[in-house]
Amino acid sequence: MNHTASRMRPALIFLLALSLVWVAAVSFPGSPCIAAQSQTQERPKARPQAKAKAKDAVKSKAEARTGTRSQPKPTESVVARCLTGDTLQLTDRRVVHIAGIVAPTALLVAGAGKEKEKEKAKGKGAETEPFHAARSRSMLEGVAGRCRVRVTILGKDAQGNAIADVSLADGGQSVAEAMVRLGGAFCYPHAGVSADRRNRLLSLQKDAIAARRGFWGRVLSQALARETYTGDRHAGLFYPGNSSEARNIKPRNRMYFGTLMDAFLAGYGPAMPCTFWPSEKRP
Repeated sequence: MNHTASRMRPALIFLLALSLVWVAAVSFPGSPCIAAQSQTQERPKARPQAKAKAKDAVKSKAEARTGTRSQPKPTESVVARCLTGDTLQLTDRRVVHIAGIVAPTALLVAGAGKEKEKEKAKGKGAETEPFHAARSRSMLEGVAGRCRVRVTILGKDAQGNAIADVSLADGGQSVAEAMVRLGGAFCYPHAGVSADRRNRLLSLQKDAIAARRGFWGRVLSQALARETYTGDRHAGLFYPGNSSEARNIKPRNRMYFGTLMDAFLAGYGPAMPCTFWPSEKRP
């Protein structure tokens, strides 16, 4: 009997030790056993989430590059007034910059060139503004003034104002397209503008340039229009060919234009501030 008990004693000790380990594992959730077990259980869940995030990131980059990103639902409002040729103030107090275009404004030429800065310091030029600024504002009043509009927010500009696709609620006419058709604004590569809208704007801009509508006649007839310009394929902007900004563009992203008109016909927008835009006395 004693011999049998002595043979069973190691087995009992092993079972007792195993029981103590199990009790310790249950009593202390932070133990290595539980941590390893939880990691093993969570691993299958984490992989699909990581794959989904990676897929969404790739999709977002592709949509941003092609301009096909899904847009938020539009809202309707009424235009209270036109602040500039490309910016509206709505009756709900929102200020929106019309996506895809830029019109002549103070921001277009702000601080452009040392000569303009010297004139500003001397008090000269205080009664001037960018050429065609007032007429572009009047054009926008004729297109959308006091009208009910459909607004789709795409982002924000450097001043914190919303950049939005704006169309007339009655008939759906694009305000941006109307302004480019009249020669009161030019195409600009705002993020979020669809590829179809960019193509339509560029087609209308080519027609306006050919007919020299709006500001195009004077802008393209000045001496600076015959200078060379360098575009940045990545940003969709162009700079004077002899500028430091042009030299800083990576060689693979450079696009060379023989004249100012070539840059606009290619759909590039001028980097701000513009040194080539003429000024005129305020009305």
